[in-house]
Amino acid sequence: MTDSESERMARQDLPPDLTDPGDAAAAAELAEAERQVSQGGGTPEQVAGAAAARRARTESDRIQAWRRTTGR
Repeated sequence: MTDSESERMARQDLPPDLTDPGDAAAAAELAEAERQVSQGGGTPEQVAGAAAARRARTESDRIQAWRRTTGR
């Protein structure tokens, strides 16, 4: 799957309160980071971002936590 396909799929699944164009990319990045971390890998940025997202309650909050932690 290409980055643009991944972002398009993530955009379709975004909560309605997330309207920033970067939110779709962030959702795709978070999903990839969570896959990497769950398999025992991931960069330090992915590990930190996934940890911040785990502490959030809603999907919107998870994506925003990822963006705050990674600066994206």
